[in-house]
Amino acid sequence: MCRYIFDLLNHLNFEEDAIRFFETAYKKICGSIKSSQIFDSCIHQYEKTETAVYDIVYKNAIKIESLAGVDRFTVMMLFMLCFSRHLKVIYTRRGYSEKMYFDVLGDLACKNTECYTIKGVYGSFVSQWEFKIFNLELFAFGRLQFEPRRLEKEYKISTGILPAQSSVLSIHIPSSGRLETELCIDSVKCAQDFFGKSSVFYCHSWLLYPDNRKIITPPSNILKFMDLFEIVAAEESTDDLWRIFGTEDLSDFAALPENNSLRRDYKRWLLSGNKVGIATGFITDRRLKDE
Repeated sequence: MCRYIFDLLNHLNFEEDAIRFFETAYKKICGSIKSSQIFDSCIHQYEKTETAVYDIVYKNAIKIESLAGVDRFTVMMLFMLCFSRHLKVIYTRRGYSEKMYFDVLGDLACKNTECYTIKGVYGSFVSQWEFKIFNLELFAFGRLQFEPRRLEKEYKISTGILPAQSSVLSIHIPSSGRLETELCIDSVKCAQDFFGKSSVFYCHSWLLYPDNRKIITPPSNILKFMDLFEIVAAEESTDDLWRIFGTEDLSDFAALPENNSLRRDYKRWLLSGNKVGIATGFITDRRLKDE
């Protein structure tokens, strides 16, 4: 398994320091008979049931942390890296492409970088979200991810009413680089090919917040991304500021980093006493045709 983990980390373009860190962490787990047994039992359970039960796995990660001295966030990433071997079996059985498989696993590298930035350790502090990958609840096509789900409430858009419980594809945007419009459109069209041309695309994100047009200095890929959506609702929230600034400490806006244009724009806005938030939008087929 150690060789499999090493090869996968390289394929997913994890940083060299992270690769060495995970190799060492895995060897520590294997060095304790009890922690190794717990770890292997979770892998075998996923292979047997093809269901990743977060609460059970996380409790075992805490046990392994105590036994082997490996941080629980690191253990959770190692679990997911090992789960991926059987995920490939599932994808192959269903006829899903290898590209689709590696597209969705690419999120592990993103979450690892975020974990190191925010928590100071390689791993994942949002593994409950990533378990959707291994339970076939989250898919990726190129730049974007798609989660089949149902609307919690009714929305009115230009093409009609979307009742509560309507089936939609929720778009998620990994922190994997530039948000180029052409790549996003390609992703949506691939999702249409996979899920059906009549799919309704929904997004709930800080990237759609209407005041971004006041905050962000154009030209901006974020502003172009917003243009793909019919934005129908917005609310104030600071929950996603960590994504912009790479820190959970929002106690002093003046101390926030400003080493790129987005951070400078947002910091200036916050220091002026303005609010930030998140918004909900839909991509209609008409908007795709206009692009």
